[in-house]
Amino acid sequence: MFECVKKVKETIKLPSTTVRLLLQHVHWNEQRLMEQFFDPDYQDKLFRDANIVNPFKKSPNVDGVEDLKRQLSSSPLHSFRRQGLTPSTPSTPSPMIMTPPSSPLINLKPVTPIIEHTCVICCVTKSSNEMGGLKCGHVFCIECWQYYLISKIMDEGISETISCPAKCNIRVDDITVLHIIESQDVRNKYQYLITNSFVQCNRKMRWCPGKNCKNAIKELLSSGVTTVTCTCHTSFCFQCGDDGHEPIKCEWLRRWHKKCQDDSETSNWIAANTKDCPKCHVTIGNHVALLQYLFFIC
Repeated sequence: MFECVKKVKETIKLPSTTVRLLLQHVHWNEQRLMEQFFDPDYQDKLFRDANIVNPFKKSPNVDGVEDLKRQLSSSPLHSFRRQGLTPSTPSTPSPMIMTPPSSPLINLKPVTPIIEHTCVICCVTKSSNEMGGLKCGHVFCIECWQYYLISKIMDEGISETISCPAKCNIRVDDITVLHIIESQDVRNKYQYLITNSFVQCNRKMRWCPGKNCKNAIKELLSSGVTTVTCTCHTSFCFQCGDDGHEPIKCEWLRRWHKKCQDDSETSNWIAANTKDCPKCHVTIGNHVALLQYLFFIC
């Protein structure tokens, strides 16, 4: 995944986090991304569809506070605050977020004296160095950012589609998430979700089905061999993920499994609706009148 991001980054000259979000949007299809990025008639649509602020255009300003409050009225984070609930994994708020220039997370520039701002989510007035926002211009306190990200990652299992809490759909990049989140468990879950998305979209990669194995197998050469063996000694078919079944084709195996499943359902119906004759052992319908008639014949 990192090699793919690095390769594309060297060509389009954008931050790694932005490249990763763009690749995620096109399902990690490098060629498709290149074609859309360098097409002047399609580039703006690419960023818009990916919910990323176009770095080649001026960032929008923050809307009025009242508009922002209306946008957040149905926010899940607001529900947390109103009900006095907290996400499943608590996290201590950071005093200040320092990010490199390439990161979309920005801080309000403190002045002397330090200007105070009211977070529209928790309605608490805090100093500017405790506030942060994306390039969309919506700014919230760091503590609310933490609650929001933890809820998305741990409770909803979302990583690649986390957007601004103001519902403006601008994506939250990796650096922003990792700067805000301090819990190692949450960080690990976030990185796993991103990696899993990459493996699922990559036809040349597949997770090892071995018990408790976290390895991903990558196809190096199209040699025609379908059965591979992981370092955990688990052998499986790389094409379908089932146990090794050479020389049987995957489609034949799939049909066989379906037939076995249908036969199993038929067996369950026979067991529930038929009965063997105690004398001649013929299988007959489980109906009183029919049973009496057949028993009389044998």
